[in-house]
Amino acid sequence: MKRYSFILILFLSITSHVSSQRTVGVLEINDAIQEGYTLIIPNSYTSTYLIDNCGRIINEWESDFSAGLMAYLLPDGRLLRSGKYIDSFGAGGVGGLMEIYSWEGELEWSYIYSSDRVQHHHDMEILPNGNILLIAWVKLEEDEIALTGRDTDLLDINRGLWSEQIVELKPVGTDDAEIVWEWNSYDHYIQDIDNTKNNYGIVEDHPELLDVNYPYIKLTNADWLHFNSIDYNPDLDQILLGSRNHNEIYILDHSTTTEEAASHSGGKYGKGGDLLYRWGNPEVYKRGTPADKRLYGQHDPHWLDIYNEDNNFIMIYNNGSGRLPFFSSVDVIDTGHENGAYNISQDDAFGPLQLSWSIKDLNMEFSSPRISGAQYLSNNNTLICAGNKYRIVEVTQAGDIAWIYENPVSNLGPIPQGGTRGGRELFRAYKYSSDYSGLEDRDLTPGEVLVLDATEDGCNSTGVASEDIPEDKLNIYPNPVSDKLYLTDIVGDNTSYEIYDARGSLISAGRKIQNEYIDVSDLRGGIFFVKVIGSEKQNLYKVVKL
Repeated sequence: MKRYSFILILFLSITSHVSSQRTVGVLEINDAIQEGYTLIIPNSYTSTYLIDNCGRIINEWESDFSAGLMAYLLPDGRLLRSGKYIDSFGAGGVGGLMEIYSWEGELEWSYIYSSDRVQHHHDMEILPNGNILLIAWVKLEEDEIALTGRDTDLLDINRGLWSEQIVELKPVGTDDAEIVWEWNSYDHYIQDIDNTKNNYGIVEDHPELLDVNYPYIKLTNADWLHFNSIDYNPDLDQILLGSRNHNEIYILDHSTTTEEAASHSGGKYGKGGDLLYRWGNPEVYKRGTPADKRLYGQHDPHWLDIYNEDNNFIMIYNNGSGRLPFFSSVDVIDTGHENGAYNISQDDAFGPLQLSWSIKDLNMEFSSPRISGAQYLSNNNTLICAGNKYRIVEVTQAGDIAWIYENPVSNLGPIPQGGTRGGRELFRAYKYSSDYSGLEDRDLTPGEVLVLDATEDGCNSTGVASEDIPEDKLNIYPNPVSDKLYLTDIVGDNTSYEIYDARGSLISAGRKIQNEYIDVSDLRGGIFFVKVIGSEKQNLYKVVKL
């Protein structure tokens, strides 16, 4: 089985220098950033935004509903988005409404999966065939609860007990859908306290099942599993889930029929709807102790999209809730599967024992006790969304900060620089590369900065926007430049210059330009902004130093 050289153990202490002049939008940027466009889904607002690295709006999709936490830019350029709908469950992460918008913002399809019995929540996943996987709660009836063998002391007196469900929707028309497949956690419970129930058994002998009486303390919570993410691997035809309350991730077989998914046999891997793999907290199936726990209220487990030919590697935003001392980390594990089968011995827990690599946030740059996620990028950077901090951070392999973005959108819309209004949480964020198919032949002309009453974009802290000077009117060359940067027809007796790096920090200045050129030979390679200041006007030029 092939392994990749990028798999290293990285225990990084990340440091950065954030612009003291900005409170929202782009706080820091440098030339180590991945080129691309980031999808921003403010939790409490009705719009979804695609922005460039300078924080300028490339596209905006407006809905009548605040976010049901997630949105995805599809390969055809449309937007799949969830919205908050009527909620009779009263729990965090509620969604209920699915919407698909065209690139131009026209609503093409919507569907409600919300009732007194079921409620979509947290996440969804688009499949290659255009169908959509949803996570949903199912509110169990009293007779259903009795059959689970749940300890009555653990029951929520007011809300009973909920199971988790996955449904596959096939969109129909503009406002309907067909459920073509489903899986229910209810069918895969085990317990060892009531031998009169059909699911009675020895928990540690069945790691493929969910112990309905975990955690082993008197904690009443109807939402006892709390799934918060879903991912799909088309090569394996498997589904990856995350359970925050159990501090675990699970893998299921999607090749089953609905009938097989309710059983313990059938499908490509022969196990029906039972768990193929689980990791993070072996105490849950009594093959470990609290000391063996590796996940702490995690979010966003997903197969790496790149450098993962064998589909071994899973990335997880490990929130650190309950970990002492508290910090969040981005962890990558190697499942070690063989053709989609995950081996486990008779007495041991699922591996691995060690992480393949990890970014540990010891300086609290991206630590968040709730929500959040991470994404591995094609330039080997990692994009990290620290949801409770309202922050997105892009980190290099060396642990350096390439980009810091502070979400400026509250429940009332964008706020100005200096604003401190709350309600700006982000469940997750995604960056799409410039060559992503969904961006092909799209108008990617930057619009306004996603900050109320902004006077500058995130790549320009000098107060002059680079767009003010059309490219064909610039009298500055060569660009890229090695040593001498020539300026023609713009240099007068009183002309001076200032050079800023990509972060907006002033690094060089001259009171007068000599011989119509600026010597830049001492600058390191990268992107710079040269402000040429005359007696009547000033111009700003973006320059690449070789």
